[in-house]
Amino acid sequence: MKRPYQYLKQLVILLLTVTGLQAFGQGNRPLVTLTGVVLDSNHQGVPGVSISVQESSETATTGADGKFSIQGPANAILVLKKSGYLAQTYETVAGSKISITMARAKTLAGDDDLVEIPFGVRHKRYLTEAVSSVSTSDLPQPSTSALPNILSGRLAGLSVLQAGTQPGNDFSVYRVRGRTSFNFVNALVLVDGIERDMSDLDFEEVESFTVLKDPATLSWYGLRGSNGVILVTTKKGSRTKSSINLSGQYGFQLPDHLVKPLNSYEYASLYNEALLNDNPTAIPRYDQTALDAYRNGSDPYRYPDNNYQERFLKSATPFQRYVASAQGGEKKVRYFAMMSYLNQGGLFNETKGPNYDSNNGYKRFNFRSNVDFDVNSRLTISVNLAGRVENRIDPTYGTLPLMGLINGTRPNAYPILNRDGTFGGTTEDQNNILGAITANGVIKARKRVGFANLKATQKLDMILDGLSFDLLVSYDTKGDYTSGFTQNYRVFDATVDGNPIPYRTEARLAYRSAAYENAYRASEVWTGFDYNKTFQAHKINASVRGMRSAIIDFRSRTDFSQRYQAFSGRVEYAFKDRYLLKLVGSYAGDDDLPPNNRYGFFPAVSAGWIVSDESFLSDNNVLSFLKIRASYGKTGNTEIGFGEGALRRFPYQSRYTRNLVSNAAGYQFGTGFALTGSANELNIGNPYITWETLTTANLGVDFNLFKNTVTASLDAFKNKRTGILTTASIPDIIGQSSGDLNEGAVNSQGIEGSVFYHNNFGEVDFSLNANFLATKDKVIYQGGQAGVPAYQSTIGLGAGSGLYYVSDGLYQSKQEIEAGPKSTLSNQIMPGDIRYKDINNDNIIDANDRIRFNLGTPNYFGFGTAVKYKIFDLNAQFQGTVGQKTNIRGIIDTGPSAFNQESLKRWTPATAATAIYPRVGLANLGNNRTDSDFWLRDADYVKLKTLELGVTLPQSFTQKLKIQSIRFYLNGFNLLTFSKLDLDVDPELPFLGRGSTYPYVKTYSFGLNVKL
Repeated sequence: MKRPYQYLKQLVILLLTVTGLQAFGQGNRPLVTLTGVVLDSNHQGVPGVSISVQESSETATTGADGKFSIQGPANAILVLKKSGYLAQTYETVAGSKISITMARAKTLAGDDDLVEIPFGVRHKRYLTEAVSSVSTSDLPQPSTSALPNILSGRLAGLSVLQAGTQPGNDFSVYRVRGRTSFNFVNALVLVDGIERDMSDLDFEEVESFTVLKDPATLSWYGLRGSNGVILVTTKKGSRTKSSINLSGQYGFQLPDHLVKPLNSYEYASLYNEALLNDNPTAIPRYDQTALDAYRNGSDPYRYPDNNYQERFLKSATPFQRYVASAQGGEKKVRYFAMMSYLNQGGLFNETKGPNYDSNNGYKRFNFRSNVDFDVNSRLTISVNLAGRVENRIDPTYGTLPLMGLINGTRPNAYPILNRDGTFGGTTEDQNNILGAITANGVIKARKRVGFANLKATQKLDMILDGLSFDLLVSYDTKGDYTSGFTQNYRVFDATVDGNPIPYRTEARLAYRSAAYENAYRASEVWTGFDYNKTFQAHKINASVRGMRSAIIDFRSRTDFSQRYQAFSGRVEYAFKDRYLLKLVGSYAGDDDLPPNNRYGFFPAVSAGWIVSDESFLSDNNVLSFLKIRASYGKTGNTEIGFGEGALRRFPYQSRYTRNLVSNAAGYQFGTGFALTGSANELNIGNPYITWETLTTANLGVDFNLFKNTVTASLDAFKNKRTGILTTASIPDIIGQSSGDLNEGAVNSQGIEGSVFYHNNFGEVDFSLNANFLATKDKVIYQGGQAGVPAYQSTIGLGAGSGLYYVSDGLYQSKQEIEAGPKSTLSNQIMPGDIRYKDINNDNIIDANDRIRFNLGTPNYFGFGTAVKYKIFDLNAQFQGTVGQKTNIRGIIDTGPSAFNQESLKRWTPATAATAIYPRVGLANLGNNRTDSDFWLRDADYVKLKTLELGVTLPQSFTQKLKIQSIRFYLNGFNLLTFSKLDLDVDPELPFLGRGSTYPYVKTYSFGLNVKL
């Protein structure tokens, strides 16, 4: 495989060639200086208008008096743009005076106010649905390989929570408008209209993100819309100007919030204490000689004292990303091309051996080519080709299992290397960490992903004015190839008297068997008609589409393609551009559902009233714009798991398996012992299984204040989700599970809002953004609770509730234990154990004493600022939650023998009054390790998610270099966190850095952007 810099080198040559051809095409047209003025309807000069020469890279900006000067051919086409005005083109005539009048756009109806909707684009002014959007031009450069992370705290109604930090797996989970089901499914992501993984993209490919949140848009997607939709729109070419963009970003990722390990003396002392807590007459494992040796380090081979984190984890690992792109075109052809390379290093240390480096790492190479060309005045064809090549390296032992060794091996387990250089180990600890890293082999995984879209739009004005035909065809393919080396090592226990004792079987270095796996193919077709027409005060926009998709996922061990098809349509009507009405619906079916119940109809209606256009508000100096809107409708969801996860097919059918005699299976008949081949039923099919249905009502208001310097939206919504798969409430009397039924129901409601402020103060361009989402959900019905006490039922509580014992402090004496109820949670209750309340008053602590805690659905918020002053710019974004709880038991009980630095805060007779946690022990710990409110903590937080500081060199300097712009920046991700947790953990990812998890990381980077 070619090295990444070779790809980038070839791309740069290609991009320079494209630019050179453009320059050659323009070279026959001599350039002159064009001067003129831009006026408004009152004949006043308009400052700050961006002017470019079509099919050229020349740009200029009007001054305070509206005048400008720009280089271009005498008969040039000028393109003028300014926020709040309608974009305009002007064709110059040699020798003529240039005076251009620009018309003001209506509020939220300018060229910067366009928003993506399903297979269409609308101005924000005329939206009757709840939609949030952001352009990538308003976002900082990413310091993470997972694209969704950059949206954290940015969009109202969208919660993005990071769920991992491992190279190539620093992914996020994202929900639209909170939790509305027992099950969790990410929002549907559509890239250029097709379902795809957002993480497959590089940030530079993307033009904008749009979140669809209510049925007025979601009903279009029928059985796929009820979890919300994120539309990702990739960049297109431009007929107005051409440019080449080169970017480089280099930085470091630093581990943080690691569980602090104990040294050997602390560990041995705690171990002795735990042993004696369990059995006061026991003989301590570590005598005073061993304890003294651990403390003074007198014999590191017999009494080792290891800090595995310090030795095998780096303090920082590099992160780098390089991008080259070209964007431009001319009247009939527009193009965008891009290549990028990302390299995310791993945190493991001492990984280089003589034959390979096993440090985990992730390298990704993205490419994209989007081309639009007008075949004639009526036919436009677009071809989008994109792909991703990624290479992952992991030690054979596994990245996460290796973290488990680092965090869970006793500090005194073995000397990492014996005196003779062999790997240390014992019968208890045969997995030497250095051996696992350098002498256990390596896995190299290569993934290839390819995407293709073909889109055609044919105007049919000759049949009906405003009518057009549209076709969208896509094809996606994915596959993995794994290879590497196998190897194994021996360890020797040299801590015993006599000859060292060997463990494990050594194996020489060999090539790992290569394999192709995880093949995936998907195709999708959308075809239909659009109709857009204005009749005086009446405006009609109508769309109809038929679609069909087929997916073959070979991971499901079947060649049957999964098919989905639908017919969708919408009609939008506007009267006087003030009174708005929209009808939308979809008739959709999924072949995983029973043939006689495979299709459903999902309608929606929405309406809007632009109140600020009424005469009674026309002269309001405070309220610049006011729109009231409402929607109601239904959407569906077939991502319901079918009881066995997403790979289960045809759940309406009963399944059987063969019991073959060759596999020593089958039944015995008669008096002999011979087996007879047979079959048995695996499950009972559910012929009535169907989709979930989400019914939503939404009421919203959009308003602008103080001459449009403040833009805000507020929405209130109510959801009712029915048909959720839940455990059947019928007895299992036939020797087979009765399966799940569509009986579950959850109601939810909430409010969300966003506000944006933008203004100029002299040379300072200043903006603020803020958004919030507050929701509350309630289970109406969930099966499998027959005979459950009311205080343990999920009914009436949130969908994420859980069963917990109610704690009542710690036992301080045996007398308290004997006077209290008898516990069934452990064979032995001792002073220092958690005391629980007897909820049902039967003098026994058992499962019937758990109560259901409504842990609450966290409320999300985000806020940030963007400031520009002369050549300097700053972009900062915060994100946080309110009402979040976390269970710290799994955090405290990590490390060797579940000991770590937090264990030093345990109960002892001497610390009984101040102890934070229960006593330590080695056995009979069920009482302390069960889920209880003792371990629940408030995990609300505010986090500085992204921060970027930039400097753009003055144009007076860059123009001399024939460069449009040069910008340097410093960037950070996950920089600061504020919370009430008294633990050294990140409240968003509290489990990271403990057990078999990858450490939490912060990222700092430096970057350069050059636009040619």
